[in-house]
Amino acid sequence: MSRKALGFDDESSGEEEAPAAPSWRATSDKSTTSKRLGPSFLNKDIDEIDESIYAYDEVYDEVSHAKKTETLRASKATRPQYIQGLLEAKNRRQEDKLRVSDLKVSKERANEGDEFKDKEVFVTNAYKEHRKKVEENVKQEEKEAGEVDMKTFHRAMMDSHDRNAHDQMEHTTNQEEQKEENDTQNVEETHISLQAGLNIPSKAKIPSQAPASPPPFKKQKPSRQSETQEVLKQIEESEKEKKKKQDEKRLATKKSRLLPKLSETDIEQYRQQYLQRKAAAS
Repeated sequence: MSRKALGFDDESSGEEEAPAAPSWRATSDKSTTSKRLGPSFLNKDIDEIDESIYAYDEVYDEVSHAKKTETLRASKATRPQYIQGLLEAKNRRQEDKLRVSDLKVSKERANEGDEFKDKEVFVTNAYKEHRKKVEENVKQEEKEAGEVDMKTFHRAMMDSHDRNAHDQMEHTTNQEEQKEENDTQNVEETHISLQAGLNIPSKAKIPSQAPASPPPFKKQKPSRQSETQEVLKQIEESEKEKKKKQDEKRLATKKSRLLPKLSETDIEQYRQQYLQRKAAAS
C-alpha cells in the first residue's frame, strides 16, 4: 500500500483534516453550553444577561465570611463566663499588694530621715510607670466613690421631694373634698322648698325656746411630754408617801422598844436631871 492510501499524505491530510477539528470543538462546546444554560438563555441578547452570575469570588467571600462569623460566635458562646471577673479581681489584689508595699517603703524612708541623704537615688522607668498607674487608679477610685456618694445624695433628695409632693397632693385633695362637702351642705341648708302653684317662700319661724347652750369646751388631749411629767410627779409623790410611812413605822418600833423598859418614875427622874443640867449650864 502507498503512503497516501494509509493516510500519511501530509499535504492532502493537512489541507482536508485541519479545518475539521475546530468545527468539531465548536460544535461540542456549543452543545455543552446549550445543555448547561438551556435554549432560552442562548436566545437572549448579550445585554440582557446579568453579569453577577460570573461573580464567583464575591459569592465565595460572602459564604466564607458567614462561616467565620458563625464559628467566632460559637467560640464566644463556649467561652467561660466568670473568668473575666476572676482576672479583674486578681489584678485588683495585685495592685493592692503593690500599694501596701509602697506605703511600707515610704514609711521606712521617713524613719530613716537624712541618713542616706547624700546617696544617689536610682529610679527606673518601670517604677515610674508603676507609680503613675497607681496614682491614676487612686484618683479613679476616689472619683467613683464621689460619684456613688452624689448618686446616693441625689436619690435621697429625690425620694424626699417625691414624699413631700405626695403629701402635699393628698393634703390638697383632702381640702378640696372638704370644701365640696361644705358647699353641698350649705346648698342643702339654704334650699327653700316651694309648694305647688305658689312661688312664695314661707316665713321663717321664730324660735320659742331659748337658744341652745354652747357646746361644752372640749378638753385638749395632753401632749406626750406633759403626760410623762405627770407620771414622774405621781411616782415621786408615791415614793415620798412610802418613805414617810416607813419613817413613822420605824419611830413607832423604837418607841415600842423603849417605853416598856421605862416607868413613870424613871421618866420623871430623867426629866429632873435634864432640868438641873439646863439650870447649871445657864
